[in-house]
Amino acid sequence: MKKGLILLTTAVGLVAARAEVVLDETFSYDDGPIVVQAADTWKNHSGTSAQAEVSEGELILTQSGSEDFHAKLAGGPYKKSSGGTMYASFDVEFTGLPSGSGSYFAHFRDDGFGYRARIIAQTTGAEGGAFRIGVTSKGKKSTAVVDNDLHLDTVYKVVIAMSLADASTTLWIDPVGGAAGGVTTTDNGSAVDVTGFAFRQAKNIGVMLIDNLKVGTSLGDVTEGNGGNDLAILSQPTSQAVLAGKTISFSVVANGAEPLAYQWSKDGADIDGATSSALELADVSADDAGDYVVTVSNADGEVESDTATLEVQDSPGGDAVPIKHLRSLMDDNREPSDTKTIFTAEGIVTTHTNMTGGSHSLFYFQDDPAGIAVYFRSGKSSHPKAGDKVRVSAPLAHYNGL
Repeated sequence: MKKGLILLTTAVGLVAARAEVVLDETFSYDDGPIVVQAADTWKNHSGTSAQAEVSEGELILTQSGSEDFHAKLAGGPYKKSSGGTMYASFDVEFTGLPSGSGSYFAHFRDDGFGYRARIIAQTTGAEGGAFRIGVTSKGKKSTAVVDNDLHLDTVYKVVIAMSLADASTTLWIDPVGGAAGGVTTTDNGSAVDVTGFAFRQAKNIGVMLIDNLKVGTSLGDVTEGNGGNDLAILSQPTSQAVLAGKTISFSVVANGAEPLAYQWSKDGADIDGATSSALELADVSADDAGDYVVTVSNADGEVESDTATLEVQDSPGGDAVPIKHLRSLMDDNREPSDTKTIFTAEGIVTTHTNMTGGSHSLFYFQDDPAGIAVYFRSGKSSHPKAGDKVRVSAPLAHYNGL
């Protein structure tokens, strides 16, 4: 077994035993603050307590409040080492629009401040008067957004599935006929032991009504009549290009009758001991480069994932690409469509500005067809001057001015 392979054990028996609804909330309380009317279930953990209210059997979240509150999940904690998946669904009706890129209003959490599978409402990317819902594993902006315009005064069913192994999260809005049509986060890799589900009031979330919250350990726990127990891979492993020496992970979210078995392979050959929903490789080298696939099976059969290709680069970024190509890699929301690949660009510096100190600067450089800005930070005072030729290697999100 290769030294760099980190095995994430799968507690199949444990996951199978817990395949049940672990939180079922209809908000059927007297009108008033949720942490008062349902004090045994919902607890404040941040912000001004007793701001979020229940009214006529629905939870109200507003952008004028600041309260964060949560409910514990029965049977928790759900360990990141288990290789399982957590699911949640709820009905949401927006009565006031979010603003811009929005902010997250619902998420899984641990016993501290590890917030994962953050659900975000935003107007970015939507037509005027409409909004969209996205998700990020652990950030402040969506890394996956459902490509449908949503409208006020309409009830939508939000469903998420989060891998406990690396917090990768798939989001659906009004799923029909199974698990098709979901979008999956790209900012994965930082898992927590899940103990609760939380809601959050904050600026830019809009105003919304929440009802019929369910949390479980299978898709069938939180959906009704949507193929909730069919064997399927809900989110696929994604290809990556990284520098040698880094630690990377591939993961899938799969659904089906428990127990589920996993087997990862590289270039068609099974990897010894790689039998979890996630595969982590440490200190990667050129030997690790290749095509990775996972087969998920249960008593009903088996299903094979899409191929995820790992490229390992010995020198940062590989061959230089045109700056015009970098600009073409933005999605409709003006966000990077690829957050993992290391891109290299070369050009001539035209201007630079010191930003926050002697070792920080922002400079603009261009090749023949296009130009781009780069925020540069180093441990010494070394700023490129106008006329210098520079070579920049970084993930797409580190290039400014796209």
